[in-house]
Amino acid sequence: MAWRERLEAAWERVLASLSYDFSQGEPAGAAPQLGGPDPIVSRDYENLRRAPQALRQALVDVSRELQIDPAELSDIIQSESGWDPTQPKAQTGTPRAGLLQLTVGAHQPGFETADAVWALREVPGDVQLRKVFLPFLKALKLPPKADAYRIYKSVFLPRFANKPDDFAICDVHDERTEDDKWCVSNPGFDRNKDGRIQWLEVFERVNEVRRSAKGRFLTLSGKVVEQGESVPASIASEGPAPARAVLQLRNQIDAQWRGRPKASDGIMGDLAHRARESDHNQGNAIDITRGPGGPDTRALIPLLLQDPRTRYVIHESKIYNPSIGGGAARAYEGPGKDPHNRHLHLSIHAERRDDNRPWEIEGVPTLDASPEASDGHAAVAIREGLLKAWKAGWVDNIVWVPLQFTELVLTVSAEFLSVDGVRIPCSWAEELELCRANRWVPATVAVVERRWELADRRLVVTPSPPERLNSAEGVAQVLKVNAALPPVAPAVLAEGFKHWVLDDAKIARPTNFGLYRADGSVWQQKGHGHDAAWRDYSQMFAPVQREAELGGKTIDLLERARQSGKYDAAVLDFLEGK
Repeated sequence: MAWRERLEAAWERVLASLSYDFSQGEPAGAAPQLGGPDPIVSRDYENLRRAPQALRQALVDVSRELQIDPAELSDIIQSESGWDPTQPKAQTGTPRAGLLQLTVGAHQPGFETADAVWALREVPGDVQLRKVFLPFLKALKLPPKADAYRIYKSVFLPRFANKPDDFAICDVHDERTEDDKWCVSNPGFDRNKDGRIQWLEVFERVNEVRRSAKGRFLTLSGKVVEQGESVPASIASEGPAPARAVLQLRNQIDAQWRGRPKASDGIMGDLAHRARESDHNQGNAIDITRGPGGPDTRALIPLLLQDPRTRYVIHESKIYNPSIGGGAARAYEGPGKDPHNRHLHLSIHAERRDDNRPWEIEGVPTLDASPEASDGHAAVAIREGLLKAWKAGWVDNIVWVPLQFTELVLTVSAEFLSVDGVRIPCSWAEELELCRANRWVPATVAVVERRWELADRRLVVTPSPPERLNSAEGVAQVLKVNAALPPVAPAVLAEGFKHWVLDDAKIARPTNFGLYRADGSVWQQKGHGHDAAWRDYSQMFAPVQREAELGGKTIDLLERARQSGKYDAAVLDFLEGK
């Protein structure tokens, strides 16, 4: 069959699957009530401005049904197709087409083949929005008022949509998953040209597209509104972005110390930072992990202080400010009394955030790359316990992610608690102490099973006779297990080890569960074979926050546990500090 005949046949299948007569067009519908008879609906993008009003009307109607700002959806479409429904012009690369560059992988009815996808380019833009992309976007279950950045994350790789800004979607150097194909298909997002794409770079792309409108906005009728006229805040705002100065430093460090630990890295503020004043919330700060194979952060401090962009540095319970005492070390006790032992914090001057000249960091030595070094933090934590490591400030940053059941949403640690990128065993007694001090709770069997079901990384550990962890053999066993698994990636939900679980547990008679096989079966069903002080290579800790959401309301998991009557009162009393 000739190419044109194949295309026409595919197009007929599309028409049949959608049960819609494209020749009739879409009714214009009532004008949206978004601020007057001619509301602002988008930033000023040329192809949308020149298009018939029916396309802008469709943008508004679809956005209203999704409960999102039409300008946010418009930004995505501008980035994907430049508001040209006939894109791409040539059939190259991955089969994709239309305003949102639909692919076969989107699994939209009627578009299961490459020919059907290519044929979408012949469909008017307003019809594409209403009949093809609206059901696709609705299936993503976007949160109300989702901004362009969140929409992008959900459209691209929805299983990673809840990951933090510095999460690496893919890394062509690792050759690890199918996600690397996404990297190859979207080279324009590798803005740092380092062979990987982080959500931060997607965020930068969104803001670059917005800036291309040069402060102009577009009304429903196609009128251009210049900057300075009345513009809704929801459309005009772009939100904070990582400073170019800190991105430059991060890129230099990543290039010089490839494979370095990053468990305590971070630029943009998480929920805890956003609850208080922090330079991270504006993208004007960076945390750099101190760990084997990375830069000696102590040696980095004097070089950073010499740079005019540096506002201050915090590390190992000390703060250094060039404008105070010439940068001399002063005692530091900041929010949460974090001593910053596991990472160095750099804040820059806001007025210098766009200064992306290279940082002078030549000559900084590399920390001992052997985590088994007898005096290393990881080895000491294995021998002497996770609680000691926590109190010393050695435990890597915790990245919290949602764990969704039906109406219940828990907040859980994505990874097992680690030191210098090594997952550290934990006893039941230590876990209870950590939970009480931090308003956490142990997992239940249901939580562990749900973690495995939704895990981005399923860690399969081969059972073996445990060694005493206060011995050289015990340390070597833990390090060997860690070395055989994917490295700690704190933004990636991981599961596979054994947990101490709340089910049936008592203070002195704990319950453990877990250690998954590759087929998903569990090696350790609920058991009571150890006392509260027991630690071994397979018994790790991934905490759960006490506060959870149920039907949109905040609840206390300990209070609900007490009301259920299913758990030992002495354990609940201990966790509540009674």
